[in-house]
Amino acid sequence: MLWRDETRIPTSPVDPTVMVLRVDSKDGAPLAVVVNYACHAVTLGPENLQYSADYPGEMARTVEKAYPGAVCLFVQGGAGDINPYYDKTPLIQDAVFVMRETGRTLAREAIRTLAAITTHDVSDTELRIAREPLQFKARYSHDKVLAGLDLQKMSLSGRMHIEAATRGPYTGPVTTLLLGHEFAFVGVPCEIFVDFQMELRERVRDFPIVFGGYTNGNLGYVPTIRAAVDGGYGASQIGSYIEVGAGNRMIDAAVIRLGYWTDKLQSKAHPPLQ
Repeated sequence: MLWRDETRIPTSPVDPTVMVLRVDSKDGAPLAVVVNYACHAVTLGPENLQYSADYPGEMARTVEKAYPGAVCLFVQGGAGDINPYYDKTPLIQDAVFVMRETGRTLAREAIRTLAAITTHDVSDTELRIAREPLQFKARYSHDKVLAGLDLQKMSLSGRMHIEAATRGPYTGPVTTLLLGHEFAFVGVPCEIFVDFQMELRERVRDFPIVFGGYTNGNLGYVPTIRAAVDGGYGASQIGSYIEVGAGNRMIDAAVIRLGYWTDKLQSKAHPPLQ
């Protein structure tokens, strides 16, 4: 885990994909742009006390300036283990400039992609949406966690956090949306690791998928099984408190739902062989 990577040392896994969705009016004027990317919005640090949308806000402003009249929206992807190069930049190090340049970098890629998009009329406008609640066990034993702590020295908020993170089961919805066969949206209620959005894109290639973390809830960090075994921030501390393997179940649920909607999975069994 590199909190900051000013020298831009190549790391893995990183999803380089910038997913861009463009919606035009009948006369061809752009109405809306959706940019989907996986990276924490933390170029500004905790010492910044001004309201800020961090780099996604600057990205949206830059795109809207290039496409007057259009609204630009940002969907945060599976950013559980992805930070910007310049994480939590101190204000004395020109943090606002760094934040804006980070946003403009993403905007330039979005604008380049937008220019290459040729929109078309959508004849199949059927909108399907499902919110499937999944139940997860707690990853950590309540008694074992408390055995190594002195509760008298902990703050009330700390004790409440431990209590919430060791008292399962937890319910979180996987949200799946499909517009015709144009694009899908999959949202998971957690700070999920980036591997999962790359896996989903590999498993479903029929249409573009906008992938969103932090959707309809937040069950903390959800690492891959390998990351949970290796340990590290977001993978093995109290913030990753639902059972190992939860991310796999979430992605499976979305793949299955899209499979039924696209008739690749059948709800009616074939007749038995004679």
